[in-house]
Amino acid sequence: MKNVIAQIVEQRKKDIASRGYNFGFEIPKKRTRPVNPFMAERGVILEVKRASPSKGDIAPGLNPAETALKYRANGAKAISCLTEENYFKGSLADLMAVCAAVPDVAVLRKDFLIDEREIEIAYLCGADAVLLISGILSLEKMKSMTAKCAELGIRAFVEVRTEDDSEKVLEAKKNYPNTIVCGVNSRNLKDFSIDLLVPAQLKKKLGGDVIFESGITTPDAAEKIGSMGFSGILLGEFAARNPEKAGEFVRAFESSKENLYGRKMISLAEKVYERRASVSGAAVSQNAKNASGAGGGIGKISSALASALKNEKNCIRPLVKICGLTRVKDVLFADSLGADFVGFIFASEFGRNVYGKKFAEIGRALASVKAFKVGVITNPESEEAFAAAEFVKIGVLDFIQIHGARYENVPDYLKEVPHYFAITEKMGDFAKNAEELASRGEPRFLQDSKSHSYSMGENVHLWLAGGVTAENVRSLCKKYKPELIDVSGGIEGEILGEKDESKMARFFENLGSV
Repeated sequence: MKNVIAQIVEQRKKDIASRGYNFGFEIPKKRTRPVNPFMAERGVILEVKRASPSKGDIAPGLNPAETALKYRANGAKAISCLTEENYFKGSLADLMAVCAAVPDVAVLRKDFLIDEREIEIAYLCGADAVLLISGILSLEKMKSMTAKCAELGIRAFVEVRTEDDSEKVLEAKKNYPNTIVCGVNSRNLKDFSIDLLVPAQLKKKLGGDVIFESGITTPDAAEKIGSMGFSGILLGEFAARNPEKAGEFVRAFESSKENLYGRKMISLAEKVYERRASVSGAAVSQNAKNASGAGGGIGKISSALASALKNEKNCIRPLVKICGLTRVKDVLFADSLGADFVGFIFASEFGRNVYGKKFAEIGRALASVKAFKVGVITNPESEEAFAAAEFVKIGVLDFIQIHGARYENVPDYLKEVPHYFAITEKMGDFAKNAEELASRGEPRFLQDSKSHSYSMGENVHLWLAGGVTAENVRSLCKKYKPELIDVSGGIEGEILGEKDESKMARFFENLGSV
């Protein structure tokens, strides 16, 4: 995979060397436009964008001034204008046209800036903020470019994508707390893939107001992002293609508020990106002690498992969900082995259904369980589904798994609680269903396929289920490299719903040796 951002920066250096920092455009000698506060209040940034490396031409014939006026009419808190020429087909002429058209709206110059002189040019053209990409700037360069913004009285919109990027911007922010606005890009600028959980993962670390960038294609997605507590979103491709419809996104985001769904998705993001199996010898011993205390057959983690865990230090293994649990002892044992999720069926048509007395007993034991607790429902209108949702609201469960139902058929009460979807072979084409869920802002969803026919698109972070056993988990992980693997019947004994401790331990042992 080509490193796109490296190519863009390299070409930029060549263009600057041959054409100068103004890229051949005549720049005003003096700024005539007042400086507007950039993202001083919660809202949406709409983008003037002609093309991109991932999508090609988006709106090649757009009129930047007319587009900016439509954005202002649709409630944009700020307007972003691409000025990169080779890959995005923008220019400084576009920036000047936008700034002239909307003198009372904050305008961001969005480009791959690498020098302070480019910031001064942006200021003279009328920009109220400039994009600084942490991944292409050293700490010292970021500080000096931020200092230039502070000197000119405009803001630095600093974009991050990784933990290292975040450390850099936090260090720079110490000196310029009122100049820097933080944004997290869900798009990886190296390969242009999307991960909607990346901004959620870094939000807490960055602290304060944070803007969510890229990957938003429906008002549903904008609303979900608002529920996570972001102070703004940057809407690019969809706004440029449909400027007259941008108001739908603005209204969806501005009407949303931070809620339980959003907070739990932040926790999920942190879990996903802390999935390293960095297990020290002491932790292995503790796991063995916990497993012994959980009761049942094997009494302790096997020495082979302990050895595997020791060797896995600083390695990454998939998240694990143990599903279809029906007994307290199995829940505790799964948790002791390091399960990341434990699942309970709330569907009367299935033999593993625990709704009623069984879950009353299980629920009392869940307070000590570290894994995320998931209620699996199949009929969104059922009594069991309503009960599972209530358990999430009061904190007994963490998530609802909406299994086998299409997004449009799910009532709002379920979409408003922490949830994720599971798509099945009965629903038809996996790729089509996956694309629909991603467009709705669902950052993760399970693919349940006994034939192991999964959608493997570049923006799919595979959560895999169907026919998983202790014997095939290693080969499935090597072949599909899932982010999460879900197992149920493959680790049971002869009685439906009763897990076999030796099979569970062997499952984790084989997983640890991937």
